[in-house]
Amino acid sequence: MPKKFKHSFTSANEIFADLLSDCDEKDMEENFAYRGHGDSSYQLIPSFMRDKSVLNHLRLESDAQALLADSAPFRIFYQTANQLGYSLPSVSAEKHLNYTNISSIDALMMFANHADQPRFDLDDYEIMSFAQHYGIPTPLLDWSRSPLIALYFAASDALKAMSLFAEQHVAEDRNPSNLNQKTTGEILDAKFESSSISVWRAGMNAISELNRTRELGDEDCDARYTVRFFTPRTQGNTNIVAQQGMFSIHHPSLLTFEYVHGEGNKNCLSTVIDENLKWSKGQANNSNFVKAVINDGPLHEFTLPYSEVLALMRILNRCGLHAATVFPGHKGCAERVRERAALALVSSLA
Repeated sequence: MPKKFKHSFTSANEIFADLLSDCDEKDMEENFAYRGHGDSSYQLIPSFMRDKSVLNHLRLESDAQALLADSAPFRIFYQTANQLGYSLPSVSAEKHLNYTNISSIDALMMFANHADQPRFDLDDYEIMSFAQHYGIPTPLLDWSRSPLIALYFAASDALKAMSLFAEQHVAEDRNPSNLNQKTTGEILDAKFESSSISVWRAGMNAISELNRTRELGDEDCDARYTVRFFTPRTQGNTNIVAQQGMFSIHHPSLLTFEYVHGEGNKNCLSTVIDENLKWSKGQANNSNFVKAVINDGPLHEFTLPYSEVLALMRILNRCGLHAATVFPGHKGCAERVRERAALALVSSLA
């Protein structure tokens, strides 16, 4: 990603004010989506495509059926929830039958007979987005229309990392034999001295236009350069509502198992967008909108050091953003208790 599309901040107030300015009427027209990372080294790679994801290693009975391995986690999720009578997204009768009654080998043959069709449709996206909120790895990346929600996720993930690290070391402070050793606070500072959080901002209109321009002008363009954003149905999904959630999926038509589980940077959303941006720069007949996208950038990253995470969490809490509001229900309330304990622990060591 070009350096001019990366923005480093040194204070919580600065990054909060800058991203909050995106909420004005002019910027709302740009149709932005935001995603927060508790570690700025994280890439924009969907959970199913990360090598370390446990469910990534779910396999079917044969190499041929491995083409459907990326369907297996949320297919099993759907089947199990349906068998137990739990609520599920509203999908077509045909899709319901596909998920509950069609064997993996039958589904494979269906895909083989329709190889020119996109691998997943809107019903699949609905099921995947629902399953992802319960920890199931999918080819989706979750985003929010709110920059403050993205800031919260980035800051809360960083707080959890610091709190967990502190809990593992704080007992050593009480050991008389360690009186001349570094305190947990000093160890904590050293551990996260160079760490930072990040918030990504995607211009959905800009990314869509880059897609369209390349699809029309590049004869060699294939599905790996396609990026789509969508908002699932919100009925029965309180998390989506509270988080103003939406999702992206890239190269959705690719069928090859090797590509999905290939090198990490191939599966990184920023890599796909950068490739489209580079291609567009080489064209002589770009529209004024595409020229503006090339200049302004379709994807931006905003970073903040861990030393400012506590201050950012306090700002967000004063705005009513905490675990109980981002995750509605009793589970969110319980998480809020743990969040406050983490804030108290890390604050006491600062």
